[in-house]
Amino acid sequence: MVQTLTLPSRPLRSLLLLLPLLSAQPGSKVDYGVADPDLLVQLAEDAEAVIGTVQLGSSAIGQLMAHAAPEIEDRTVCSDTVEALGWLLSELNDAAATLMVLMAECRHSTVDYAPPKRVAVMAPKF
Repeated sequence: MVQTLTLPSRPLRSLLLLLPLLSAQPGSKVDYGVADPDLLVQLAEDAEAVIGTVQLGSSAIGQLMAHAAPEIEDRTVCSDTVEALGWLLSELNDAAATLMVLMAECRHSTVDYAPPKRVAVMAPKF
């Protein structure tokens, strides 16, 4: 069933549901050459949206942490909270870096793809 393209309101959810549609053998790289070009375009767009959200969110959290320094010193804000935010930022930015590679590979594989009308790739249902 073909569906017209609409931008997902939840790009991370869309990305996670679409990733299993890529082909790869255990221990090898993803074979972007055999993937559906519409899938690659959708993955690249979702990855780009998630990367932007992580970057803006990380910046906002960093500003909040910097302004909370006095509350951390007087223990109004627990140091465990700051540590947890640090680990969260580390994981989110590591994921964003990985998504940047995925986005670049998807964009590279579809650089000359120009369908008359793009269609959304349907994510599997869990």
